[in-house]
Amino acid sequence: TPEIKICVKYLNYLMFGLPLMGLFQCINGVFQGAGRTELVLILAATRLWIFRIPLFILMLNVFDVGYQAVWINMVISNFGAIVLGFILYTFVDYRPKINKMHQKIKQEINNA
Repeated sequence: TPEIKICVKYLNYLMFGLPLMGLFQCINGVFQGAGRTELVLILAATRLWIFRIPLFILMLNVFDVGYQAVWINMVISNFGAIVLGFILYTFVDYRPKINKMHQKIKQEINNA
């Protein structure tokens, strides 16, 4: 039946998309654990507003891909977010923020 064929196509895209989603969540966890939640926001917003939605509109209106554009965009946007995440990962300062706060408190005490 046509429904089964569509389901099989979806599962094929899902087979590639889920590992990418797992990597995306791992990168988010690294940034959250490092206290760099602004990078999580940047990745999430970029994945949706820069990769997924414009590409979806392009695929529907220019390339006439049809309903499969949703699944294709999920894979592409997750991959793009992972690449961006690894780029950001190289520039993150992983020193605990509590040390910076501790130094600031010490300076204020010494200045008083």
